[in-house]
Amino acid sequence: MRTRQKFTGEFKSRVVLEILSGEKPVAEVCRVYEVTAQMVNDWKAQFLAAAPQVFENSTPSSGEAERITELEQMVGKLTMQLEIANVPGGGHLHDDLTALLGWQGWSVNHKRIQRLMRQMGLQRPVKKRKIRTTNSDHPFPRYPNLVQLSENK
Repeated sequence: MRTRQKFTGEFKSRVVLEILSGEKPVAEVCRVYEVTAQMVNDWKAQFLAAAPQVFENSTPSSGEAERITELEQMVGKLTMQLEIANVPGGGHLHDDLTALLGWQGWSVNHKRIQRLMRQMGLQRPVKKRKIRTTNSDHPFPRYPNLVQLSENK
């Protein structure tokens, strides 16, 4: 089985720009770079769909940036208040913060609060669950370990 090739964005844009410039037809570009015409057409469609976004203002407005900083400050302050009050939350402090911010008029998602807490270092590391690989709940009889029994003699 052949492994799937992964192409960089630079490579894809170079191929698409060659086609859009009209230097070579699609079939010739496909032969030169050893890619299929379907892939090249998909890349071209993605390229053309994303082209208008290049010229749009991608930096957040100053009002939005101020709102984000204010939200970060509120998250930090409320986290400290909840930890001091020792509110039992079962490890879901971000849910408590989301509710508190909602009552104060903020419209934010719990995932955004969780991300901000992670970035600010206020969230406990996630405890990995132990993967259970043996299924002991089965109707079959269990037999003794004969190797272990023979070693004990």
